Amino acid sequence: MKLLSCFFFSFALLISVSCSLKRENYYLESLKGKAFQVSLDSLEIGIDSLSMNPYFIYDKFKDDLNDDNIFVGYNVNVHTLDFFSFGKRKLIKRLFLTQDGIGAINEVLSFDFYNWDSIFVYSRAQLKVIDSSGIVRSKFNLIDNDLIDYYGEPVADFYFNLEYLKERKSILFYNVIDPPSLRSDRNIVSEFNLPSGEFTSIPIRYSKYFVDNNANVGHLAYLSKENVYDNKITYNFLYESNIYVYDLESGKTTAYGGNSTTANPLATTFDVYNNQDNLDWQKHAIANPHYFQVLPDKFRKLYYRLHWLPATVSSPIAPSAKDKDLVLMVFDEEFNVVYESLLPTKTY
Repeated sequence: MKLLSCFFFSFALLISVSCSLKRENYYLESLKGKAFQVSLDSLEIGIDSLSMNPYFIYDKFKDDLNDDNIFVGYNVNVHTLDFFSFGKRKLIKRLFLTQDGIGAINEVLSFDFYNWDSIFVYSRAQLKVIDSSGIVRSKFNLIDNDLIDYYGEPVADFYFNLEYLKERKSILFYNVIDPPSLRSDRNIVSEFNLPSGEFTSIPIRYSKYFVDNNANVGHLAYLSKENVYDNKITYNFLYESNIYVYDLESGKTTAYGGNSTTANPLATTFDVYNNQDNLDWQKHAIANPHYFQVLPDKFRKLYYRLHWLPATVSSPIAPSAKDKDLVLMVFDEEFNVVYESLLPTKTY
């Protein structure tokens, strides 16, 4: 009997270790770098009644002429681009976008402020270039292309921001195709060349965790990208802690560990094919970590990334994202962790 008990114990231990190793195969351990001191400052900017808006879609730029930093946010309530000065700490411009006529902009899903004469605006299926008066100077149809039939619709959004690449005269898009299972074996990024009006597929694909689990990650299936720096696309996925860098010149992809001491490196799976209850989808997203874009700081040669911690789902009604705490992680050039801290409650 004792021998039998030992056998069952060993067998259970083997199963436990095997499952653990299998899960660990999907993420890389983060490495520690030299500790870095980070101080968080607050900045208050007065707003008017029209500016009572969350500004989920935004951009920022350096106004060299006035030596100022400008935050530009899309105000969905009044359909404007609102310009806020960090130096003057106030709203300095409100650009009203027309919704009628040939130059209409019916929606803003993402935009890139390149300069006052060239503001790139993405609406579904269309890319428009407007000036500081809101006049449309150029327009591109993004759907009439054979590449799209296979790879899916080109998208820019809150997670995969619109960005004009000056040297390449192009813009990157995230390709969305349904059902999600079709995305597993296809490239999910394309580069749109403005002079030629043609797309080129970029060999960026979903990670092994997504593929092996048949895309069952619920609302966390998004690909995230902020700014391209030094011809390198730094990207990640909401459902895992890994950080990836794709070199546009060499075509090489490098993966780095980005796991946190505060959250699991992988989200749990969720059956997206047999569960159409939106509340269950929300609960899964709230109960899991949520890894945001990696933000490059070319001046300090650092990278920043925020992630939401899981929130407890204990009632029939799912809590909102406001119940999730934020953690800030800072990485050096080699993506070694140099700082990690929980931000104050109610930080969004």
